[in-house]
Amino acid sequence: MVDVEKRERERDNYLLALYELADGMVTHWTTHRAIASDAGLSDREVQEVGQHLVQQRLCKFETMGGLEGSVSITPLGIDKAEQLLRTRTPRISDQELIRNVEVIVQVLLIEVERETSLSGDDRLNITTDLQSVQAQLMAPLPNRGIIKAGFERIRQIWPTVVTVSTVAANFVTVLRGW
Repeated sequence: MVDVEKRERERDNYLLALYELADGMVTHWTTHRAIASDAGLSDREVQEVGQHLVQQRLCKFETMGGLEGSVSITPLGIDKAEQLLRTRTPRISDQELIRNVEVIVQVLLIEVERETSLSGDDRLNITTDLQSVQAQLMAPLPNRGIIKAGFERIRQIWPTVVTVSTVAANFVTVLRGW
């Protein structure tokens, strides 16, 4: 059975990611890979949703090439994205998630300073990623792709600390549905 609400959410998330990545300008473009990352879509989903939105004249494929092909937003797509942004209000669960991520970031910033097994470069990379996550959490519309990428990289750089790696992996999983 088709989950209509899920499909609508995927289309909205795609369009909002495209709008953000293109800075709301018809002259800018991005790739499906970047949209998939920001919108939390799989490779297959991003292609299918993109094709649907092209047919609706909300975006256009500038070049072909699968996930690396370029996509731009149309004036109609800008209007739709801005309408979505005006009508969207953060759900309680979004606000709760943001508060939880803020707490975890604070804990990880303290832990990164205490961790003796990290090289100077790894420590700086993790701290920078955590600061990027903090900056996104303060934005009116946080860029989920940046938040996910920050936790994913922390998980990859800092795998020796089981609890930190597990926390980062769990947040990447939770954020996929956000």
